[in-house]
Amino acid sequence: MLMMNRIKKIPMQLSAVMLGMAALGNLWQNELKILHTVCGILAFILAAVILLRAAVLRDGLKKDFAEGATAGINGTFSMGWMILSTYLHPYLPEFAFGIWITALILHIALIIWFTGKYVFRFSLSQVYPSWFIVYVGIAVFAVTSPVFQQQAAGAYIWRFAVAAFPVTAAVMMIRYHQIPAGEKMKPLICISAAPASLCTSGYLQTAEKADLRVLLILMIPAIVIYIYVLILMMSMITRPFVPAMATFTFPLVISASAARQAVSYLELQNIAFLTWKPVYLPLQTMVWGMKIMAGIVVSVIFARFMVNISSVNRLSYNEADVITDSEGFCREGSK
Repeated sequence: MLMMNRIKKIPMQLSAVMLGMAALGNLWQNELKILHTVCGILAFILAAVILLRAAVLRDGLKKDFAEGATAGINGTFSMGWMILSTYLHPYLPEFAFGIWITALILHIALIIWFTGKYVFRFSLSQVYPSWFIVYVGIAVFAVTSPVFQQQAAGAYIWRFAVAAFPVTAAVMMIRYHQIPAGEKMKPLICISAAPASLCTSGYLQTAEKADLRVLLILMIPAIVIYIYVLILMMSMITRPFVPAMATFTFPLVISASAARQAVSYLELQNIAFLTWKPVYLPLQTMVWGMKIMAGIVVSVIFARFMVNISSVNRLSYNEADVITDSEGFCREGSK
């Protein structure tokens, strides 16, 4: 009974932590193999918990898809499994490939369902940063495609994501121009740091010969948005816990990953000024700083989720309402 009550308290946003944890392990794979292993194990445990929650909490699953703010975040589940499949590939390549394709199918199904519910029945007040997860998050397939030697397929998915990015961003800017974001909406805004970096990483992973101009078009806004979101995030991370804080994790990880890949690409171009220490050292320092920051934030959010879930004073899902205010921020409150 105690275990069942704890499962009922688990918010679906935990899947965003699972995604961030899995991506963090891959980010540090070359430098700290043990961290890659630990992050992988933790991510698999979180994925199993989320599956168990879905199996025993049918009403909760329906609520997860009932609001635009949270429905989009569900896309982190399929994104997470795309990354987790890369952990399995060295040991069970065919099984891993099956999971990878299944995750893609799940995400495509989410896009179709989400489009029917929220785009065909469009309401500006139902537009949230979580839309990026639905339409651009599928680019994780492109990022992971080299593991399965499917860069050509990944390139097609990348084209969809990079086309969806500016359209979604434009709708988002119109939304916030007409309906400004309040304090309770700000955690979800941190999702905005992911799309440009995800498209950058997907491009470098799938392009037969990357074009420097395309890379700069993608990477420059990625860095600018990253800095803005990082400043915003630092003002919120110590506030009282809310499940939406899960969205802090993956954007920082994919931003660090894209920066690392971009700097590595630039180094291979034999561009003279990049060998100059006043340029080379700041670039390397930036990449390492972003990687360390990603590790700290993912660890903090993971710890806060675990403390929150284990707290005996928290309301169970059935004992609480999911309240969505006019700004689209979800929180738990008593009846």
